[in-house]
Amino acid sequence: RSPEAFARPFAAPVPALDAAMPWIVALWASGAFTLSLRMAMGLLWIQRLRAAAPHPQQTAWQARLDALAERFGEKRRVVLKLVGSLASPVSAGWWRPVGVMPAALLSRMPTDLIEALLAHELAHVRRHDYLVNLLQGVAEALLFYHPVTWWLSRRIRDEREHIADRMAAEVTGQPRRLALALCELSELNAASHAHATPHLAQAAHGGPLMSRIEQLVRPGHRRRLHH
Repeated sequence: RSPEAFARPFAAPVPALDAAMPWIVALWASGAFTLSLRMAMGLLWIQRLRAAAPHPQQTAWQARLDALAERFGEKRRVVLKLVGSLASPVSAGWWRPVGVMPAALLSRMPTDLIEALLAHELAHVRRHDYLVNLLQGVAEALLFYHPVTWWLSRRIRDEREHIADRMAAEVTGQPRRLALALCELSELNAASHAHATPHLAQAAHGGPLMSRIEQLVRPGHRRRLHH
């Protein structure tokens, strides 16, 4: 067969693809815009936190956070904010990082467990995870149509939580305390139906929780999946 005859069956879809291209581009643009808007809302949430009025107990807990940050060797000042409705302590911001803690935890959880959760957030700050998460969000917005993007993004976020757990456990020397704090936090959230964490923030209760607890209690142990 001549080259023209061989190529003829593949030539037909090209005009159809050209005709559909404006719709394809429009769908991609709408998806990218929606995810970009979600990122913008997260950035706006962080700016509002910085302007929020201080909580009565914020000074005392700021001192605890400063002491923890010194143990991590963190040179940047991490500002603490106590808020009324949030599911978990989170960290946000890169150049001027901020740690956010639900004020309800002050009366529902022992001080040493709260400090363990804050240590986890300081590990995120120390690793510049907020900036990495921001860049990851840009990649998700641009490549949202590909399933591998979401699979890989989830794996990266899960691994980031494991690394932050290990760093917090090494600095505080209390891995079981962090495991207990994560367990209690999960139970409190299940009972209170707390608000979800903004997408850009790094939350202490993120990732596969049971796997994280098991890694803290039994480092290096891999859970076996039974089918």
